[in-house]
Amino acid sequence: MTRARGAMKVLVCVSEAVPFAKTGGLADVAGALPLALAEQGCEVRLALPRYRTVPLGLLQRAGTVTAAVGEDSVSGTIFETTLDGSLVPVWLVDQPRFFDRNGLYGEGGRDYPDNLARFTFFCRAILAWLDHQSWRPDVLHCNDWQTALIPVLATAEEARRVTSFDLLGARREIVIVHQGRDYRLRVTRSGKLMLTA
Repeated sequence: MTRARGAMKVLVCVSEAVPFAKTGGLADVAGALPLALAEQGCEVRLALPRYRTVPLGLLQRAGTVTAAVGEDSVSGTIFETTLDGSLVPVWLVDQPRFFDRNGLYGEGGRDYPDNLARFTFFCRAILAWLDHQSWRPDVLHCNDWQTALIPVLATAEEARRVTSFDLLGARREIVIVHQGRDYRLRVTRSGKLMLTA
């Protein structure tokens, strides 16, 4: 899959992916999809939190980020590795307060009470990291509620950065499909976000 200006760049953002962390089928798909896209000629990166299950010894420190979570400014570290048996880069967002836990989303059948803050940090940290990269994705492929803020925040930030509605040729609409229902997120001429069903 190539285009006139080069390979399509895809950032796959997930809360879990094999072989790093798994609670269900999302991890299987998230571990396989980047490889399949790369085989089709896409330039792919995978991003997920660095949970306790991912040993630091296998990772290289790539840099740091700071992201707003409510009234707080939270710092984190980005580690980098590659997906097993490939050259697909993987960015792991490390913030021990949020991700150094026994479970991914909760323990003993109960969700962690700060899951919203945890994954808000993850979403904002990924966008902060992208701000400092020369590599820019054409597609943000986000999965499940844990990464749902990424396209919303990216679109809002994009609207704030440009002065004309052209958005420099960037996307103006994101289609979200959840349990068979389509939603459309649009940037209006005034730069506001509008969600319609």
